[in-house]
Amino acid sequence: MSTVSVEISNALARIAYAADFGSMQEYADLLTDDVVWVLPDAPAVSLPAQERKGIEAVLAGARERRESGLQGPGTASMHVVTNISVSPGENEDEALSTAYWHFLTGLGKVPKLVQSGTYHDRFVFERGAWLLAHRTIGVVR
Repeated sequence: MSTVSVEISNALARIAYAADFGSMQEYADLLTDDVVWVLPDAPAVSLPAQERKGIEAVLAGARERRESGLQGPGTASMHVVTNISVSPGENEDEALSTAYWHFLTGLGKVPKLVQSGTYHDRFVFERGAWLLAHRTIGVVR
């Protein structure tokens, strides 16, 4: 496994952890300033289709999901990321990844798989780290 593949896999894990248990700053530190986050309609978690552009818009979405009790610290929910595939991007400072995700609730009691899907991500090497630049989320229906 290449070093880049390991670093991208670690970045995916850190993003999931930050979304579920971390601070907004920890989450922000894993994103480019011009990050794009695309989500189709996700009725299982009551989220409408949306496209957020820029770090402030993506963080606003994360705050909304936390304030609604959908995800974040204290919600007994968790993202699990598996089956990660990494390939080179258009240049040496870009990498593409595809992964499965599963969203669980009820942690600490009887966990429930609420939704699953795919992440199609583009990472760029900036500020000395691989940062998420573009995420397109697929939802299993």
